[in-house]
Amino acid sequence: MKECYIRTHRPDLVDLYSSRIESMEGELEHKKSEMRTKLDEYKTRLVASSAEEEYSVNLERVTYRTIELRHYLKKCQDELKVKLS
Repeated sequence: MKECYIRTHRPDLVDLYSSRIESMEGELEHKKSEMRTKLDEYKTRLVASSAEEEYSVNLERVTYRTIELRHYLKKCQDELKVKLS
């Protein structure tokens, strides 16, 4: 902001608002550092959750009939492999 006032040839406003400009610039730097910290935390969390997904187990809710049919299908596939060999 200080640069903007200087370029518009208003140095009187720079003097008038100098403390406010400095506090705003300090606040922006503080916000930027907080954002960098949070971004690093999010990156760490993402890497950790990705690593945890490798060890996760997927559960599926099915009926007893579905299990029987899958078993029958596997049995038929095995018999077919034996016949083709």
